Amino acid sequence: MNPIRFLLTAVFLLLSTSTNATLIFSEYVEGSGYNKALEIFNSGSAIDFSSDGYAIGIYANGANTASYTFNLTGVLPQNTVYVIGNSRANESILSVADQLSGSLNFNGDDAIMLMHNGEIVDRIGQIGFDPGAEWGTDETSTQDNTLRRRADTVIGDADAYNNFDPAQQWIGFAPDSFDGLGFHNIDPLPAGDVQSASVPAPGSLLLVLIGMLGVLLTGRPIAVLQKFNLKQLSGVPIIL
Repeated sequence: MNPIRFLLTAVFLLLSTSTNATLIFSEYVEGSGYNKALEIFNSGSAIDFSSDGYAIGIYANGANTASYTFNLTGVLPQNTVYVIGNSRANESILSVADQLSGSLNFNGDDAIMLMHNGEIVDRIGQIGFDPGAEWGTDETSTQDNTLRRRADTVIGDADAYNNFDPAQQWIGFAPDSFDGLGFHNIDPLPAGDVQSASVPAPGSLLLVLIGMLGVLLTGRPIAVLQKFNLKQLSGVPIIL
């Protein structure tokens, strides 16, 4: 393969994951009647849902394919939330909703996916598995309760076919608890700590790609790195 083409492809693939990694479901409301709502938190740069191809998929009763999907609209700035509610929900949901849809109607045994161009970014529930009435137990379950994402969860769970236990990343609240909708806080990472699922800084990615290109051209990535002016990246963590 042409080394330059390989390098450009690698850049595209690495950078294309950075947007997905910033979005998570931050709140889930499966309340009485039509009191259904989902909240999405964005820890990265602003995202235009319409142009970037984001959607919600509902997999009902253990379905392996989406029972229905609806596209997200609008722009979500950094460190803010986006609330989607059923159009017939309680006024407490309607007053904070950024998007309303009569299609947002799910039960405790329906898996819900946040998708970007068809790829799963985050999930609630498990595709292809019907848990009966709910995932979880007591208030920390998907039936008739409100779930809020733990503050130390900053990366979405895209493994939609794996077992789902809400107690691992969510805190449960009583039915029809709406007071947490419209805002979400995350715990910042300690200084020097890098989560394994996070995307490296651009400078770090550049060093990785230079090393990859060095392997292709010379078989000696260090020789290539030595010719690169590392002073340009002073203070940037190097992830190799």
